[in-house]
Amino acid sequence: MDVSFGRQTKLKYDKKIIVIMIAIAIVLVAITKCTYGIIEDAKINLYNINNATIGIDVSEHQGEINWWKVRRENIKFAFVRVGYRAAKTGIMNEDKYYKENIEGALKEGIPVGVYFFSQATTTEEAKEEADFVIKRIADYDITYEVVFDMESVYGKNDRIYGLSTEEKTKIANAFCKNIKSAGYTPMIYGNEQWLLGSYNMKELKKYNIWYAWYSKEPNSAIDFKIWQYTNKGNVNGIDGDVDCDYYFK
Repeated sequence: MDVSFGRQTKLKYDKKIIVIMIAIAIVLVAITKCTYGIIEDAKINLYNINNATIGIDVSEHQGEINWWKVRRENIKFAFVRVGYRAAKTGIMNEDKYYKENIEGALKEGIPVGVYFFSQATTTEEAKEEADFVIKRIADYDITYEVVFDMESVYGKNDRIYGLSTEEKTKIANAFCKNIKSAGYTPMIYGNEQWLLGSYNMKELKKYNIWYAWYSKEPNSAIDFKIWQYTNKGNVNGIDGDVDCDYYFK
């Protein structure tokens, strides 16, 4: 038997197998792109951080902030907490550092938005919270959104514990309507569990969403305008951790 001939035949056979495998791989890639490409491309285009600006959100929990240093960290915007309603007593309070923060950011040329931590149990209380915010931002240049932030603090001991999805949706909507009527752009904050579990998002789809998801990349069925990607940010001028955000154009 001619061994060299056998080897050549085997090599030709192996080459055919390789060509076939490459062809199959190309087809599979093409199928994958056709099946998933539109979704993936949409996600990439919508949430590409190269098309986003980076900023922070702050409250009295950050203490005194050196905004001069923050500005030099290339921070492009800041969301400042105006105030909050206490989760147990229901009393509304202005954030201790609200004026200092908003004036400090604006002085350094950092555009601002604001947010209010809600524990409203009725639409009347939600309107009261919106009026609380509107009164305190009237003298400032607010170029970003005014945000409704409702979250659980003490679980069963929260004022809002036991509210239905319908009730929470109406409360969020009432706050946002008042904000919009005053000439500002409303927004709703939350993580995926809260947004999908506490609200009827179909009723709130007319408002922009600020989405909290602490990861290297966002992953959600919810369309959002802002991605809060960490609560452990480190920014010169701020002692301790700070929330960091991407604002998508």
